[in-house]
Amino acid sequence: MKLWASELAQSHANLAESYAELAQSNAKMAQAQAYLAQAQADTKKEIYRMMSNFEEQNQVLSRRQGEIVEILKTLANQPKK
Repeated sequence: MKLWASELAQSHANLAESYAELAQSNAKMAQAQAYLAQAQADTKKEIYRMMSNFEEQNQVLSRRQGEIVEILKTLANQPKK
């Protein structure tokens, strides 16, 4: 009977240890998920910033192209000497 009680106590200790390891793993998983969520948010923010910058650069380029076209028209319409 004493052996059975000892085995039961050891099984209980093993179960408690396994539960503690599971809790620790769950905490690490939650931390990793939080890190991943933050990284995804940061990446999304950076993509939107880059898209905005690209749109601004595209507008500048479009304006400059318009200016070049106007300059070329002016040069083409000048009387030849």
